Amino acid sequence: MATERSLASPSLMINASRAQLFRAVETVANVDFPDKWPEVLPQISECLQSSDHNVVIAGLQTLYQIIKKYEYDGAAGAFGRGPPSGLT
Repeated sequence: MATERSLASPSLMINASRAQLFRAVETVANVDFPDKWPEVLPQISECLQSSDHNVVIAGLQTLYQIIKKYEYDGAAGAFGRGPPSGLT
């Protein structure tokens, strides 16, 4: 039944896929950013300058997934360091 509803609603499938994608981005960002993924901030900046609102939203969501790791521990960051210079 749920599959039938998913097939009937492409936007529901897109939202579910987007949610999974950003969960994956969060996992990769927690492990690799900034040391192993330094190019992500310039890529996000390009997304934020796009005229396609879907690209802008994707850039904002990606940026949020990256900064989440710094959000709760203030200046110290989740791993005892401040946010990378590109985020300030």
